[in-house]
Order: sequence, then structure tokens, then C-alpha cells
Amino acid sequence: MYVIAARTDKDLPDASAEFAFRVYSEFTGKKLWSNNHTLICKTLEKEGNADIVRKFFQKYPQYVENYSRIPNEKEAVQYLKENLKAKPSDMGYGFITYVLKGVNVPYDLIDSEYL
Repeated sequence: MYVIAARTDKDLPDASAEFAFRVYSEFTGKKLWSNNHTLICKTLEKEGNADIVRKFFQKYPQYVENYSRIPNEKEAVQYLKENLKAKPSDMGYGFITYVLKGVNVPYDLIDSEYL
């Protein structure tokens, strides 16, 4: 199991990162910790299915424009399940890092064995 942690200090990248973390957490059932611009979640020890990530972010924008426009994570999870036929085992840390890299939010990916 890995732990991914991101720290943001700007509103818009924060909104994008928060959306990715919330969707991942809701879909996989992994607990999301957030506090003072810090987002932390456990992930699988794999990058995940890149095709699902690509198709998901064709429907939902990688970069969220503002907090009032954050897509609903429950609808996003429903889209993953029904339209993309995704399973929680398809989701790895790549789902979150794809967004974090795109909005230039630094992150750490830590093997939970070292925590």
C-alpha cells in the first residue's frame, strides 16, 4: 500500500487536486485526510489503468476552474462504474498523480511500510 500526500497553496490547483483525491477516495473506499491545504490518501501499489484515467479526464476536466465548479464526485464515480466499467482494482496512484502533475502540485508517494 502506498500513501500519496500533496500540499497546495493556491486555490485553483487546490480545487483540481481536491477533486482527484475525492473521486479516488469515493471510488476505492480509501479514507481521505485533508487539512490546511494538505491532502493525503492511501493508494494501491500500482499506477493503475491508464486508459481509464485518460477516458475519465476526457469527460471531466483535469483542471478545475474554481471551487464553485468542482464536479460532483458521486456523479464522477457513477460515470467510472457505469460508462467505463472501472473497478476499484483498476485505480492506482496514477489517477491522482495525473492531475497533480498537470496543475504543478508537488506530491510525495510513500510506501506505507515506511510510515
